[in-house]
Amino acid sequence: MLYHISCGTYTLNPSKSSKILFVSALPIQEKVESYSPFVMNNQTEIMEAMRYYHMGKMGVLIERDLP
Repeated sequence: MLYHISCGTYTLNPSKSSKILFVSALPIQEKVESYSPFVMNNQTEIMEAMRYYHMGKMGVLIERDLP
């Protein structure tokens, strides 16, 4: 993962079929905490997100929708 890149041209030469996603945004100027896949503003929000995840409140993947 790249956090800071300069403007310009970037070339990708993958060894096999690939997809790439470029995302750009201004910094939010807030404290950020992370734990595993969860990224929030503080540890309390991470614990809440983990609780929601374990309760199944973050959605589900249905096999028919997968590639």
